[in-house]
Amino acid sequence: MSTVACFDYPAIGGVDISLLGTIDRNYRVPFEILVSSLLLTKAPSTAIEWHVITDEAGSDWDAWQAKMQARHGGQRVRFILDRLPELASDVLPLRGRARPITYARIFAPERLATVASRLLYLDADMIVLRPIEELWKTDLGSSPCACCQDIAIPTVSSAMAIGNHGKLKLNPQSPYFNAGVMLMDTLRWKERAVARKALDYLASNFQTVNLFDQEALNAVLGSDWRPVSYRWNLIASVAGRSFLDTSSLRQDDYEASLQCPGIVHYAGILKPWLNPFLKGRWFELYRAALRQALPEHRFDSSMKRLLQATYDAGIRRWLYPLERTLWQARRGF
Repeated sequence: MSTVACFDYPAIGGVDISLLGTIDRNYRVPFEILVSSLLLTKAPSTAIEWHVITDEAGSDWDAWQAKMQARHGGQRVRFILDRLPELASDVLPLRGRARPITYARIFAPERLATVASRLLYLDADMIVLRPIEELWKTDLGSSPCACCQDIAIPTVSSAMAIGNHGKLKLNPQSPYFNAGVMLMDTLRWKERAVARKALDYLASNFQTVNLFDQEALNAVLGSDWRPVSYRWNLIASVAGRSFLDTSSLRQDDYEASLQCPGIVHYAGILKPWLNPFLKGRWFELYRAALRQALPEHRFDSSMKRLLQATYDAGIRRWLYPLERTLWQARRGF
């Protein structure tokens, strides 16, 4: 990925890192691209233990795990497949694209049979462009997790954040984090009963919750999380775009992150492993990573994808307020 030549990687010694992914069959392809990008940038001596949670049955998962181990095992990574079928619960809000597996990251620190004291969760729809050891070594202080303020939903009072933030007595200007990247202290996570509190919040706000477990985690943690640089969760669909309101962001950090991101997150409906027509730096970065990891991959070249890309490249800058209004009305995707 020569397009990231601006990076001046620090000299980082090898460490042991525990990662977490939660996927179904639809997200195997992006997960494989995430894995390849992370392994390309980590220190050769760093050892990775990657827990992969699914709530789906089928022997094809065992075959997939074996394939991943055969392909990447020589790079000091071990994949552990975990199934949590009990996630299929009627107390979890499910609409739009939400599935029971959406909530697995909440429960992982408690329900995994073996888990380290520190666990780094990464959404599958990402690429890693800097050594992950930098993020792994983040000082958590006394907080149960470290996350990045969401550049699209920056405060708890933003549209699509926490509608009842006043009732919860949260400062409306408090930062709201994106849960796509979470460095968790698993002991503090369990001690503070984060999973139970989040589940209680979801049950109490079943009909009105916006972004599912992300809202629940923000609601129950409040300000009890450690912020990290935007570079570790830079949202591709809005990063650097003129229509994004950045007034609630840390400007110096945001500008530096645009120049040299560590993780680019393809949240939302613009998925670059599906759509070959998407334009712009972030999507070109993804296609470069995809060609390297899965050269045999085939895109969806349907008219739907072409219209999505045309909208994003052209009129989206003018219709973004309407897009946000519709997004809010649907309470997500």
